[in-house]
Amino acid sequence: MSLNMKILLGVLFELYLICQFGKVHTIGCFICFSRNGSNPNCEDPFHPGFSTNSTYTERCKVPKRNHIGEFPAHFCIKVIGTSYNTNEKVVIRRCTTATMDNQCGNFQFEDDLLHGCVLTCDLDGCNSSKSLQYSFLSLLLPVSLSIATLRSIIPWQMIT
Repeated sequence: MSLNMKILLGVLFELYLICQFGKVHTIGCFICFSRNGSNPNCEDPFHPGFSTNSTYTERCKVPKRNHIGEFPAHFCIKVIGTSYNTNEKVVIRRCTTATMDNQCGNFQFEDDLLHGCVLTCDLDGCNSSKSLQYSFLSLLLPVSLSIATLRSIIPWQMIT
């Protein structure tokens, strides 16, 4: 294999690593609960900066029924509904392993029968208004390593 081919393969591999470096395998979600306005910071309109009784969990993990331990979540949900049992308004923001799609109507949520909507999303913080962003440093490090590697293999005059 020629030197040029080795360099090309090395650069392609490092580009692949750069693309993989920022990927998120679990999701970050806001987690809070409000019943009849008991947690105004969880209610709509939702403002993460004012949410003292809600938590943003970066790498959400949740239990699965009939399993031991917690598993990486891939979706955030927001549930807005009224309990048939107590007639109280309920707002829930949390993470889950399975999509619940976006649906409205009657549904069972944990031990309560609700009438309302379940909203599902799959971006970090999407059960509010935050989006995923990559760190500049996380991209700069692999690029710097690539340049340093190329400079050690190829004489500087050939690069410029």
